[in-house]
Amino acid sequence: MSEDVYALPDLTKKARRGRGEHIDRGEIEERIVDIYVSTDDPDPAGTQQHAGQRNTAQEQHEDGASEETKKLHYRVTAGCLVLLCVLLLTAIIGLVVYYFETIKEKNYNLAKERDEIQSSFDQLESRLNNLTEEKELLQTRYDNLIGREIKRTLCESLGFTLVGGLCYYISTEKKTWEESRQDCRDKQSDLMVIKSKETQNLVERLNKRVWLGLTDRDKEGIWIWVDGTQLTEPTYWFDPQPNRNGDCLEFIPYSGWNDKKCSDINLWICERDIY
Repeated sequence: MSEDVYALPDLTKKARRGRGEHIDRGEIEERIVDIYVSTDDPDPAGTQQHAGQRNTAQEQHEDGASEETKKLHYRVTAGCLVLLCVLLLTAIIGLVVYYFETIKEKNYNLAKERDEIQSSFDQLESRLNNLTEEKELLQTRYDNLIGREIKRTLCESLGFTLVGGLCYYISTEKKTWEESRQDCRDKQSDLMVIKSKETQNLVERLNKRVWLGLTDRDKEGIWIWVDGTQLTEPTYWFDPQPNRNGDCLEFIPYSGWNDKKCSDINLWICERDIY
């Protein structure tokens, strides 16, 4: 197109202005000058204004694109921060869970070890108690054997006989109740006291009439043993005793207890403990 503009017209030819009209040479040259002027001025006022508007729109477009880019950058940055926080929170939760699971496992293991130790301790304690009981039983048997032999020796050295853990002396002569008791006192003993079926059986096996250490001389009907205690159950009186015919107690074989006058004479039994 520029070639067409800048091509020189053929001035030798006549141009038509209209039907049957011709443009003279001077007019043609003037138009050519105008064309060259127009062609040589590429930035007329209208073009400059259009270009300015185009530049302004481009700048606005670039500014808008820059704002969008910044917003995008902000969004990406915020997303990265949120993702980082999520990852950090997940890591923290994982560590906390691991920590508590580890503590839980350790507590379980410690509790298991504690129970095992407690079980072992209980077994050892039970065994110790059994051994202690066996030791005490053996010690008791030993003491009984040794003590019994010692008691037997001591009893026999005093003229007594060891029966059921106590020393007994059975007289071979007869005396009044008071004389019999005095004889026992001289031997560091006293008349026999019966407070159980076992001691009653012991007297019955002797099969002899003997004085026992019971009297109501101080107050009629109130029977007191020589050790100061009052008569209680069980008692072994035979009917209709006591009938107040006497104030001292004698044993009659195959019958039982009998209250007899203290001035009467009888055999007697002395009783004492070595320890």
